[in-house]
Order: sequence, then C-alpha cells, then structure tokens
Amino acid sequence: MKRIKPKSKIIAMIITGFFFTITSCTQKNLKIEKPEETRLPFSEKIISGSLENGMTYYLMENKYPEKKVEFRLNVRTGSLNENELEKGIAHFVEHMAFNGTKHFKHNELIEFIEDAGLTFGKHTNAYTSTNVTNFQLSIPSDRKDLIEKAYIIISDWADGLLFNEDEIDKEKGVITEEWRMRKSASSRIGKKIRKTILKGSRYPLRDPIGDMEIVKNADRKLLKGYYDKWYTPENMSVIIVGDIDTAETETKIKKIFSKIEKRKTPEKKDDTTPYIKGLRIASASDPEASGIRVAMNYIWPSEKVKTYPAYKKSLQKKIAMSLFSRRMNRKITDKEIPMLRSFAISGDLVPGTDTGRFIFIPADKKIKQGLFSLFTEIERVKKFGFTQTELNEYMEERMKLLENNSRPEKRYESSAFANEIISYDLLKTYLMSPGQQLEIFKKISNEVQIKDINQSFLDIISSESSVATIVTPDSDKNLAFTKEELTKIISEAQKTELQPYSIEKAKKNFMDKRPEAGSVISRKKIKAVDAYEYTLSNNVKIIINENQFNPGEFFIKGIKKGGLSIIEDNDYKTALNAAQIIDRSGFKNIPVKDIPRILAGKDVNITPNAGNYTETFSGSGNTDEAETLFQMLHLYFTQPNVDDNALANYKTSLRQMIKNQAKNKMMNFFHDAEIKMNNKNYRSSRMELKDVDNLTKEKVLSLYNKMFGDVND
Repeated sequence: MKRIKPKSKIIAMIITGFFFTITSCTQKNLKIEKPEETRLPFSEKIISGSLENGMTYYLMENKYPEKKVEFRLNVRTGSLNENELEKGIAHFVEHMAFNGTKHFKHNELIEFIEDAGLTFGKHTNAYTSTNVTNFQLSIPSDRKDLIEKAYIIISDWADGLLFNEDEIDKEKGVITEEWRMRKSASSRIGKKIRKTILKGSRYPLRDPIGDMEIVKNADRKLLKGYYDKWYTPENMSVIIVGDIDTAETETKIKKIFSKIEKRKTPEKKDDTTPYIKGLRIASASDPEASGIRVAMNYIWPSEKVKTYPAYKKSLQKKIAMSLFSRRMNRKITDKEIPMLRSFAISGDLVPGTDTGRFIFIPADKKIKQGLFSLFTEIERVKKFGFTQTELNEYMEERMKLLENNSRPEKRYESSAFANEIISYDLLKTYLMSPGQQLEIFKKISNEVQIKDINQSFLDIISSESSVATIVTPDSDKNLAFTKEELTKIISEAQKTELQPYSIEKAKKNFMDKRPEAGSVISRKKIKAVDAYEYTLSNNVKIIINENQFNPGEFFIKGIKKGGLSIIEDNDYKTALNAAQIIDRSGFKNIPVKDIPRILAGKDVNITPNAGNYTETFSGSGNTDEAETLFQMLHLYFTQPNVDDNALANYKTSLRQMIKNQAKNKMMNFFHDAEIKMNNKNYRSSRMELKDVDNLTKEKVLSLYNKMFGDVND
C-alpha cells in the first residue's frame, strides 16, 4: 500500500521562494534542479494515498458547513470511452447505481435516503460527462449510522451494481425523458458548434446522453460489460471532505476499499483534438436561440500545468485576456463600440487543447461592426501593448483577493473543496491551498513585467488555428458572415491608423471626505435575536448582531416599507427597472466605468432593489472594508445618477431580451397562465417594446428618488 504524503512546509517554502542564481559549481556530481523541473506544491490540507489494488483516496478535514461530510466516488471514464454499440451506456450505468446494489436491492437505496431525511438531488446525486462519472453523497457527521451506510453505498457503487433486467427496463423511460428535456436550443446549438471547433476528435461523436436506440435496446450484458471494463480500482478515487477525523477515515478507507479486487483497466480512447491550421467558420441558428453571440477562438496544443514555469506561463495568458476584457468593457460603457457585452478568457478547451476566446454580444445586430471593433482593439494591443496602469490595477486586485481567500478564518464549503479535488483527480495538474496560491502569486508578481503580458497576448493571437463562431435566431441567420468577409474585416482593422490606449490612475475612494455626522438618539437590546437596535437622528434604525459563524465578514440589509406598491399603474414598469438602471450608472461626479476600478481588490457589494412592498439594499463584504460599502450606500441615497450611455445600453439589451422572450414557448405559457390566474387589475411585470420608451432619464431618477430618496423609516 502506497501513501502519498503532503509536501512538507520546507519544500513548499523552497518552491514558493525565489530561485537562487548559481554562478559557479565545482562539485561535478552535485545535481542542480532546473526551473522547469520545479513542481507546484500540493495542498498541505489534503491527505492523499493509494491502495494496493490501485484505488486512490483524498481526505480533508473541513468544519464548514458544521457536522457535514461530503462523499464522492470519482470514476475516470465517461462517454468518450464508449464504442459504437455503447453510446449512452456510461450514463445508463450511472442511473443504475440507484436501482439495485449488493447491499441495497431494487429501490432500497432511494428508500434509505428518504427514510434518513435526505433528499435526492440535494444530498445524493450523480453525473456523467465525456471524461468522468461522479457520484455524490452529503451526510450529517453526527449520524454515525448514516456515515457507516455511506461507506457501504460508495463501495457498492464502485463494485456492487446488480443490473437487474426489470430495473433496466424501468430506467429506460427515465433516460428517454431526460433526453427529451435536453433537446433545448442551447443543446442543439452547442452540438453544431462543437462539430467545427472539435473537428476530428471523438467529442462531437460522444454526447453523454447517447443514442436513444442503443439505450432502448440495452440489456444487462451490455451495461455490466461496460461497468466491469471501466469501474476498476485503478480508475476510481474516493474523496471525503468535511467534519471528519482524517486518521480514522483513512483507516476506514483501507479496510473497506482494499477488498475490491485489482483489475486491469483497458487502454482509454483518444481524448485529443487534432491541431487544424487555418481559419474556420462555425455558424448555428435556431428558432429558439436567445440572441446573437459571436466569438473568435484561437486554439493551440496545451501542456499540463504541473510546474511553476508552466503555471506562470498560463497565468500570464489569463492576465492578458483579463486586461483586454476590461478595456473592451470600458469602451462599451462609453458607447465607443457597438457591443452590449464582451469578455475574453484563456483556458482549457478539452484536455490537451487550450483556447483564447474573444466573445461579444453585438448591439442592434451590428455583427460586422462589432467584429471590426474587436479586431481593431486586438490590433491596438498588438502594436502598443497594455499599459503599466492596467497591469498594476489587475495585480493589486488579484493580490487582495488571494490575501482575502487565504485568511485563516475564511470559510469554504466542503463541497467546493470536493469539486477542486475531482478536477485534480481527472486532469492531474495542480491542487494548491489558498495560502499556497497566494505565495506563488507573490513570486510571480515580483517577476512578471508588462512585456511578458504583451508577449503572452501575442502568443494567443498568433496561433495558426482559429475558429470564428456565430449563433443567431433563425430570423437573423442571414447575418452570419463568411470566411472571406471575416478575412476582409481583419485586414481592414490591421490597416486602421491607431493611437496608443491611455488610462488615468483610478481614485482610491468614493468620498474625499466624510459627510457631517448625525447622532444616536436611542439604544436597546433585542433579546430574541441577541442584537442591539440603534435609532439615529434621521430616524434610521440600525440593528446589529455579532455573528461568529463568518468571522471577518459582514452582511447588511436595509428595508423600508413601500416598494412598488406606492407607484401608480402607469409608472409601474419604469419603476420596476429604476434601481437596476441607477445601479449601472455610477454616481454624480463618479463615472460608472470608474466604479470597478475603485472597488478593485475590495470584497464588498451593495445593491438597491425595489420589491412589491419594500425597498431594500443588500450587501456584504470583508469587515475591514466596511468603510467602502458605507460610502457607496450613502451615495445611493444622496447622489444617484442616470448615465446616458448606461441607460442607452440598458434599453438596447432590454429590447433584445423582449424579442427573445417572444420566441420562448415556456415563458409565454407561464406569462399567459399568470394573467389568467389573477384578476383584471393584475400588474404584469413583463416588459413590452412600448414600455422601453418610457425609460427616460428624468422619469427613472424621479421614481428612484420617490422610493429610495428618503431614509426616514
């Protein structure tokens, strides 16, 4: 039995510290570790080991949520490993895990879960993808009887499915219904796009839901054949995270799962994607598509990120794309480019293949103008690069975020840690604790220069393999572009005379000085909730409850009676949108584009909302950043603003949403039902195109002030 021990603190310090420059070495047989051999640290919080039969386990003690344990069985196989006669069988096997096992015959497992007060979906579930099948249990740790049963259930899933013929026949109907539910516009569009982007690979040929003819004719021999072939100990991992004693749990794992017989796993099917040079176009339309979406994808073969140099290289690409994304969205806010939304990301497409994706939603169907704007900005970065100010702001924000994430008192749910382990178990890249991520980033921030980020961006756009995608409703499919048209747009953008991008340093605070203070006129204890109530001189009541459950964090909610009920019928729909428009507009003398920069690295948020009977403010943040949140809250009361560009963008988005909703059969059904179930005075919140014209700057601000302008009560 082999135990993989967590890396020691000494090794972690060496990895995350600076590399020493060795100028000379006279000892010929002294081995010097090369930078490319420097492995990333493994989380010191996780115990990982392997049994003699090949099964791997990962254990982690985590106290949040209290008295809960997350069990996972991760099987590193999915639809990609199916042969032509097995399409849909990986998913079918997953379903059969709940229909008869060695210790839970027929539906006894479901009955046990329900009798224990657990629910299917919330406390137990499973999923099948192209590369992995995963089973989940969430169990109260103070119920020792349930914990014992959980081990048996996981063991049965790994090596005890019965595949009774009558249960197989029953499950066929369930899977067929799931297949029907998946026949959505997004699913149909996704299949069309994948055929081009992943051309030559098995991915477009192996949808996990499978071929319904094969599913309908599946029998015990077919299902058990797949199960016996791929559910081998060396192809599975047990993951347990939560309120556990890791030593005791490890002993239990060894005792129970070592009993499973060691078996050889077949060679897995090819999961790579061919590198296809040149520009390709993938267009997809659908009658129920929710709108127009355009993307430019640059594709390249990737390496597994296991070492510090590989991690640094990958992170530099992510930083470059993030800087581009921020720049584009500032231009959208200023209405410099015909887009409603834009974002750029870099990461895995599928194992072994990475992509840099530039995605945008055009305004007013201006697809070609949007493409020209995209490639013009790409060309600007290509010629002049990013600015030092842009990089400094990103690095400062990222550093603050990682520092917050690595606070000793910071809480993460066990399910989040379990998901991270599942990803690592499949991809075998890196698995670092928040503290380790912070130390690695500190090292990178001392090394990275603006020229490195600019070069990373050039590396992305210089890939010789690219795919442009466009998704439209059927009514707009004539707007799709050809390869020749896109090539011409790119050429025109490259010929455009450009100036370097400039950006001033952002303000640090919303207020240069605090407003004049009021006073506290009364204070009383509220015993029922262990809180104190303070009444201020402006008649605002503040109720404060100290909550030790989330140390270092706070939550705030402001409530006033009234809401949309105080608004006249003819202003109702305008008032319904007022708070959202104000929220997107910034404040007087503080442009909306500056707000993300002021908030960079600060973990705070506060948002106004008008309900039917109340006006509310909801927010949260780190306790040491409460000052920023209170400044924002004060400005929402005293300096609300309607930005012209923000209002125009909001109205354009709203019009497109209304047109898309008209094609959504389910939404139309529920809207009609809602009207019929209510009386003739029912005030529908569904916007129509004529309602958008009523969203004027003056009206929005007037109605917002009517609801939120007076802090009294």
